[in-house]
Amino acid sequence: MADPERLSRIEEVDTPYQTDVDSTDGTTLQSSQDATGDENGQSTPATGRSKARHAILVASMFMTLFLPALDQTIVSTALPNIMVSLGAATSSNSGYTWVGSAYALAQAVVMPFFGQASEVFGRKWTFLAAISIFMAGSCLCGASQDVAMLIASRAVQGMGAGGITGLVIILIGDLVGTRRRGKYQGFIGATWAVASALGPVLSGVLADHVSWRWCFLINLPICLACLVVNLLFLNISRPTKSFRQSAKSLDYLGIFCVSLATVMLLLSFEWASIGISWGSPRIVLCLIISVCALATFIFAETRAARPVISLRFFTHPTRIGAYASAFFHSIGYMGLNYYLPIYFQAIKGESAAQSGVSMLPIVLMFGIVSTGAGYLITATKRYQEIIWGSSVLATVGCGLLIMLNETTPTAVVVVLLLVAGIGVAPNFNSLLIPIHASLDDTFDNSAIAMSASAYSFIRTIGLSLGISISGLVCFDGLRDLDAGTTSGLSISQLIRSLDSMDGADKARTVRVFDAAMRHVFIQVTVMMGIGMLASFLIRRHVLGEKVRSDHKIVMVARDQDRDGQKERSQVDERGCAGRT
Repeated sequence: MADPERLSRIEEVDTPYQTDVDSTDGTTLQSSQDATGDENGQSTPATGRSKARHAILVASMFMTLFLPALDQTIVSTALPNIMVSLGAATSSNSGYTWVGSAYALAQAVVMPFFGQASEVFGRKWTFLAAISIFMAGSCLCGASQDVAMLIASRAVQGMGAGGITGLVIILIGDLVGTRRRGKYQGFIGATWAVASALGPVLSGVLADHVSWRWCFLINLPICLACLVVNLLFLNISRPTKSFRQSAKSLDYLGIFCVSLATVMLLLSFEWASIGISWGSPRIVLCLIISVCALATFIFAETRAARPVISLRFFTHPTRIGAYASAFFHSIGYMGLNYYLPIYFQAIKGESAAQSGVSMLPIVLMFGIVSTGAGYLITATKRYQEIIWGSSVLATVGCGLLIMLNETTPTAVVVVLLLVAGIGVAPNFNSLLIPIHASLDDTFDNSAIAMSASAYSFIRTIGLSLGISISGLVCFDGLRDLDAGTTSGLSISQLIRSLDSMDGADKARTVRVFDAAMRHVFIQVTVMMGIGMLASFLIRRHVLGEKVRSDHKIVMVARDQDRDGQKERSQVDERGCAGRT
């Protein structure tokens, strides 16, 4: 029997469709007759169209997700060209830093807001708003005339990216139950991993052969297509409350405090990564504000009627382990993703395009293994062994990368990248499955979406910190270089300067890079190891088939449903007339 509390929540959504609280997929149904087909069991045209709409909608979600993942890393290789084109000083590290940091900061800050907004205002229009913001930011980035405008535009783009990233995961939760969600989470992980890894390669190609502006403008036609598809196909139940009533139910204090704590934390690490002392007043002040904001956030969430991130999400060993493992996995992954190309370019002497080819083994593993792990979880209905095994292999694989140096044979490099890729790939999004599986009936339906939003938020903070922490380690290793020749140079500029160095200076610089990269790989291994230990807290839970969501995605066209309702009404009227 359905829970009365759940039924009361379902009554709050305004949709002309029957909402099936026991549905095993996230769709609303016209009627049992319409949904099942004819008496011979054959699929009706409506069912066929539903499957087509499902495929188109899911493909559009993954394509939409591909863009924020791509833009997380796409500027890295093109930054020297961008700075020269916009007239920035060649020795300015702040510009290099903030073009990437503005995007990451904005992306992390808005995730809790978009997660709660989708519950309050409805999924469809919140998702379309996120796509539109990302599209506007991409357009502004491509039209930027100076560094300040580019940084501001990247912040706008990051706001849209944060909404897209969190909402795609939430929408998948609306679409299928936990038991079938593994393969979808695998696709999400593969999409994110491959896009992030391809970003630096595509950046270099566009900057060298077309224009750096196309690193951003390439998003526009894809965004427009995704916007149209979701506008037409994402038919979803929506709240009946007015905009004013919905706005009043947002957790403004919680959103503000968690956003402030995030900004101050990421700012302190960002400044430290460009050489500012941890004891400097600005970093100390940022850390103090971050701690105070976090304490206020925790206090506020204990009293909020509708908390943006419920503290109950962190009261079970499974959820604690999964969130912690995702956080440290993200730090390690981003260090690996950002600094492996530097190994190939600075130590192996490869160009940006060549380093992209050298990265193919790990990129392919990211895509193939992430997808395969998702299907395996769906088929076996077991996630513990896959998460534990991949965490151990990720730690071992990243540890083996410490052996890489200037003389490592290509075949050995390929094998090591394959091992690391197989270990890192499965846990991109599979860690969300035990989080959802551990949410029992004491949690309402909105907890599925809000726990997914918290997961995306924590992963994004990890990704942002991963860049800064690995940068700290790398720059610390590069201090052995001659300060007179390298002062103020970014890593990209330093790599470019290798070609103009004489033999002795070049050999010494490569050796210093070699030592610095070894330290980076050690740091990545430590992060993966901590994530592995955290994953052992994850317990086994039954993977339910039912979708727990008050936002049902409609897979049958509205006009068709209205025609069906009209026809059934006419039949009922004729039946009543016959009986009288």
